[in-house]
Amino acid sequence: MIALFILSMLAAPSMGPTADPAEVVVMSRKLETWKGNAHASDKGATCKTSKSSGDADIDAIGCASVVTCMNQMMPRIAAAQERGVGKDQRKALMAAVDKDLLVCLTSERDRQIAALAERRFEARSSR
Repeated sequence: MIALFILSMLAAPSMGPTADPAEVVVMSRKLETWKGNAHASDKGATCKTSKSSGDADIDAIGCASVVTCMNQMMPRIAAAQERGVGKDQRKALMAAVDKDLLVCLTSERDRQIAALAERRFEARSSR
């Protein structure tokens, strides 16, 4: 039992300083105001901010999340667009992509906001 506890502690991420949860909420709300334009091609996804959140780091999270998630979905998007795929099947495939894209975006944005909040906390703490 003790060995299992020790192994679980070794596998757990290190617990460094923790950002203020209120700051994470503020960042998330700022990201909700952000708008961007994404484009997908054979070379991958690109993104450009069209309406800034007022925080360049938050804007970067918006675009980075879109690019990361769109690039993950590109093979599925391409498969749905192939010749021979019927209209109903294409619609179903794209609906599944849209659902998974939303899950990816939420997860990626949460991860990047937490990382930014942690970096900012550490920067303030080291002063």
